[in-house]
Amino acid sequence: MYAGFASTDATSAATTANRDATDAEKDAASANKAANDATTDAKSADASATQAEKDATAAEKASANADTAARDADASADRAEVEERREIEEQRKNAMSAGDTGVVGEGFDTSGLNASDEEILRGECGQQCVEDYRSAQAAVAATIVDWLKANSADILLEVIGVNNVKRCAGEGDIESCLWAVVDIATLLTVVGKLPRVAAAIATVVSGIHKFFEAAEWGKRTLTWLRAIIEKARKVGHKLPVCLTKGLVAQNRILLSKSSMNSAQAAETPGLPCLKAITAGKNFKAHFLSKKALLEKVLGKKYPKWKDDEGMEFLSDLFELVRSGRLKYDGLGTIKVGHDAALIFRGEGLTLVLRIDGEFWTLLENGSGMADNIIMLP
Repeated sequence: MYAGFASTDATSAATTANRDATDAEKDAASANKAANDATTDAKSADASATQAEKDATAAEKASANADTAARDADASADRAEVEERREIEEQRKNAMSAGDTGVVGEGFDTSGLNASDEEILRGECGQQCVEDYRSAQAAVAATIVDWLKANSADILLEVIGVNNVKRCAGEGDIESCLWAVVDIATLLTVVGKLPRVAAAIATVVSGIHKFFEAAEWGKRTLTWLRAIIEKARKVGHKLPVCLTKGLVAQNRILLSKSSMNSAQAAETPGLPCLKAITAGKNFKAHFLSKKALLEKVLGKKYPKWKDDEGMEFLSDLFELVRSGRLKYDGLGTIKVGHDAALIFRGEGLTLVLRIDGEFWTLLENGSGMADNIIMLP
C-alpha cells in the first residue's frame, strides 16, 4: 500500500515538474519575444530618429535655400529698380533736350479724339476711357513752362532762363544744378528776390517729378487707347461680358439691380455687364506681386510698370473672362465683413473683381486665401 502511495506521489511530482518546465519554457519564449520586440522597437526608434535628423537637415537646407533665394530676389529687385531709375532719368533728360514737354513726342499718336473715335472708346470701355484720353492729351501737351507757372515757380524763368531749368530738370541732383546757375550776388541786391527763388527751387525739387510722371502716363494711355480704337476698327465692336445665370454653377442668384450703378442696370437689368477690367486702388502693388501668376499661365512676360502700368495684364485677364477660361463662379467675399465681389475661377487661378469690374486681386488656387473665399447663396 505504501509503495502505491509513493508511486502516486512520484507521478504527481513528475507531472508538476513537467508543468513547471512547460511554464518556464513559455516564460522564456515570452521573454525572448519581448526582447525581440524591444529590439525591433529600438531599431524603429533608431530609424525614426535617423529620419527625423534627415528631415531636420533637409528643412535647414530648404530654409537656407529659401533665404538665399529671397536675398537673390531682393538683390535682383534692387538692381532692377536702379536700372529703372537710370532709364527714367535718361528719358527725362532726352525730353528736355528735345523740347518743353515731359516726353519726347515720337512713337505715339497725339491726334485728337474725333466723334467716331469717341464713340468707339465709349463702346469698348466706357466713358472713363474717353475722359482718360482727353486727360492724357493734356498731360503730354503740357510744357515745363506751364508747370512752373501753375506752381508759382516761374520766377526761375526770369532768373536763370527756361533752358537752364530744362537742363537741371533732367539731372539726377536737380537742386545742386539749379543753385549752381543762380547768381546769388545779384539776387542779394534785390530785396525779397532770393527767398522767392529759394522757394521756387524747393518747389521744383519736390514736385517736378509729377510733371514728368503725368506726361509719361499720358503717353502710355494714348498708346493703349489708340490701340483699342484701331483694333475695334479692324475686328469690330466686342459686346460686353454679361454675367448670366447660365455662367454660374447651380444657378446661383446673381447681383440685384440695386447693387449696380445706373449704367449697368440700364444695359442689363439685374445682371452686371463688364466692358473691361479696370485698375483699382493699390493696383501697382497688386500688379507687381500677381503678374507672375498670369505669366505662368500664358507663357509670356509683362512689360515693366513704367511702360504700360499693367494695361496688358488687365486686358489679358478680361480676354480670359470673355473666352470662358476664367469662368464666373458667383458672388463671394474674401473675408467676413468684406464687400461682395465677383469670383472667377479657371486655369488654376481665382480672379476677384469688384462689382463694377475693378480689379481686386488674383490668387492661385490651393492657396489659403483662394480656398477661404466665402461664396454667397
